[in-house]
Amino acid sequence: MNYLNLIDTAYTHFNRGDLTAYTDTLFASNVIAHFLPPELPAGRDGVLRYYQDLQRSFPDMRFELEGTVVQIDRVALRFHIDMTHKGDYNGLAVTGKHVVLRSIMFLRFSDDQVRECWLECDFIGLMRQLGAATLENQY
Repeated sequence: MNYLNLIDTAYTHFNRGDLTAYTDTLFASNVIAHFLPPELPAGRDGVLRYYQDLQRSFPDMRFELEGTVVQIDRVALRFHIDMTHKGDYNGLAVTGKHVVLRSIMFLRFSDDQVRECWLECDFIGLMRQLGAATLENQY
């Protein structure tokens, strides 16, 4: 299986706003998603809810791949998501600002699906773009 083709198909769904197709295409039902907060369910259902929560605040999310590294059954992605703040986000009222969320994701594949996933996002940078964080209140 060409993992990059699978990733491309999944993010085509993501960019169309079809998060169910995105998660169904890419993630195994029992994926271990190391980034999920404890209040979300485990597995693909939790990944779907994670992105649905983000989509409610930023309904025009658009994924842009910046770089990849593939090694046997693992893929590293560097990407950003362009989006506009159109819904409440973590208690922050709508700003209408266009923002960019820079991220890296590490994926482990088995049987043509992601079985394990790590995600790191620059949420401080996001909050700074939204006007909710400054250098002074980060530390």
